[in-house]
Amino acid sequence: MAGVLQYLSEEILELSGKMCVQHKRLTIQPQHINLALRSDEELSKMIFMSQISEGGQLSHIDDRLQQGKAAKDIKEAEDRRILK
Repeated sequence: MAGVLQYLSEEILELSGKMCVQHKRLTIQPQHINLALRSDEELSKMIFMSQISEGGQLSHIDDRLQQGKAAKDIKEAEDRRILK
């Protein structure tokens, strides 16, 4: 049991440290832990119903709401599909 807890804590700290470096911070904050847990497929399945205090939320912007050429291409493809 102790080995499993050690492995989980090492995995979470490693992923949180990587998130911290990506955000150019020196200390791991709850937001980094939340991002690390949600970005890993296996860990996110394990904690899908949990909430981390001060962890914030993951941002997701639908492709259709993005501005630019890619969004126009997606919209045109959807329009062509509807018209067929």
